[in-house]
Amino acid sequence: MAGWERLQETVQFEIAQRGEEGCLIEGFADKLAAAGDDELKLMQVYNELMELTISEDFPYQEPSSLEEIRHLRPEGPRKLEADWSEAEWRDKFYGAWLGRSVGCALGKPLEYWDYLYGKDGRPGWENIELWFQGADAWPITGYTPGHSRAEAEYGLGLSEWTHASTRETIKYMESDDDIRYTVLGLMLLEQKGLNWDSWDIGKLWHTHLTYSQVCTAETQSYMNFAQETSHLHGEKPADWLVRQERVRMHLNPYREWIGAAIRADGLAYGAAGYPELAAELGWRDASFSHVKNGIYGEMFNAAMISAAFAEKDNERILEIGLSEIPRTSRLASDVLRGIDIAQKAKSEQELV
Repeated sequence: MAGWERLQETVQFEIAQRGEEGCLIEGFADKLAAAGDDELKLMQVYNELMELTISEDFPYQEPSSLEEIRHLRPEGPRKLEADWSEAEWRDKFYGAWLGRSVGCALGKPLEYWDYLYGKDGRPGWENIELWFQGADAWPITGYTPGHSRAEAEYGLGLSEWTHASTRETIKYMESDDDIRYTVLGLMLLEQKGLNWDSWDIGKLWHTHLTYSQVCTAETQSYMNFAQETSHLHGEKPADWLVRQERVRMHLNPYREWIGAAIRADGLAYGAAGYPELAAELGWRDASFSHVKNGIYGEMFNAAMISAAFAEKDNERILEIGLSEIPRTSRLASDVLRGIDIAQKAKSEQELV
């Protein structure tokens, strides 16, 4: 049974996922429509999807194992020099934690369909601008206003999950999935140091998170993991790598989504100045619930966060992040495209 969505929506997401992975998915939309709400027929469509192979002309190489990922990554600094005093280290860690909390709190009210997917032909970023303009708070210099003229003028709203994160009400960082993973990453390093793998991630989640506190890929993996462990005999089985595939793959079309990418912070703090190690910790964590670009997202973020403790140049930090993921991946290609667009826009502005 599906976890985050109903089975019909899960299969629909899987069709899109298989297409993005390089499979030929022609005809599957019709098969999905013909299956209707019949779960047996829907599972037949799903199983057929999972048997597809990647097209030979797919231009990317995207492994999920650490050894293969490292084989395809560019050259880069695996360790940076960071000769800070204890007081300076504490200040940097405090800044990292504060920045994480501030960013989560600022964005939490905007985790809403109008801004995630756009509305009335406008992209999400434009609706964010309209909301802040309607509250006389543009450009952004503080937290999200709880009310805006954009409500009446454009029908925009805020997340129903927002209770204490708007400008008028904020007193602390509300608990949510983003900040919980930062805390869990720190807890894991305190408890186990570097002696852990993706099995321990499953146990950590089952111990400290309820089913309702996880989303998309994490929801499905959380549920799948319950089939691979027990409360009384919870030791890691010898065939965990086989079981891991079921945990992160079964009915999980979200396996390349950004869920793992938001889990990097706490682990990266523990490897500050060591981007290679930070990326490896990100790989261990992400491998519980994600594959391919879903894994690379956490590795990329972890390496950049780690590098930022020693490096100040943003472009260099981006390069270091890219040096820990396959240069042959869709993620690397998209990041490089974004950098190119930004550089061209900057050059055009300088010419004006």
